[in-house]
Amino acid sequence: MANNGAFAKIKLTVAKDAVTELSSVEQTKKNMMLKDKKTGGMYRVLSTEKGKKTVELVKPLDNEVTSFSTEAVISIDGTDYIVSKIADDAFAGCTKLKKVTLGTGVIEIGKRSFKNCKALTSVSLPIWLFVIGDEAFAGCSKLSSLQVQGSNITTYTCGKNAFKGTSSKMKVTCPAGKKTQYQQIFTKQGLAKTSIFKETN
Repeated sequence: MANNGAFAKIKLTVAKDAVTELSSVEQTKKNMMLKDKKTGGMYRVLSTEKGKKTVELVKPLDNEVTSFSTEAVISIDGTDYIVSKIADDAFAGCTKLKKVTLGTGVIEIGKRSFKNCKALTSVSLPIWLFVIGDEAFAGCSKLSSLQVQGSNITTYTCGKNAFKGTSSKMKVTCPAGKKTQYQQIFTKQGLAKTSIFKETN
């Protein structure tokens, strides 16, 4: 579903104070797993190429976490890596998770990333987000607040049943001019037709 070619054209700007320091390692390789106690997450290195250094959040260190915020960038042995993805099944079954804020570097939410997070009430989707995977928020029955900051999600990049089983009282805020489009996209993938959409100024 992801369009890596499109992602490569996006330049991400991240504040320096958004960097989280990880303990140094002798050599960082693709697919290496790294634990970050500050953010409470386990990360996997996706790319070590110059100018394309990225990691994905694999899972929280504590599956009973009640709130979680991803950093835009983490620093590994003095090298900055953009947190660009939330992995498949990352928070699936974290039944006590109530609130999630994703860093500005996240461009993809994997399949079933937050499936059946029964306590989840609020999610903020970052400005550069392109992809929402199949069943990403399925079964989040209390999810009633969705803040969509960007304008990049399309009918082709919003996965099957992404919002199936979320609250019938959902309130969605989105950028100006995106209300009708996002209403069509999200309801097609399970969001209740009773959801209220509001555009930000």
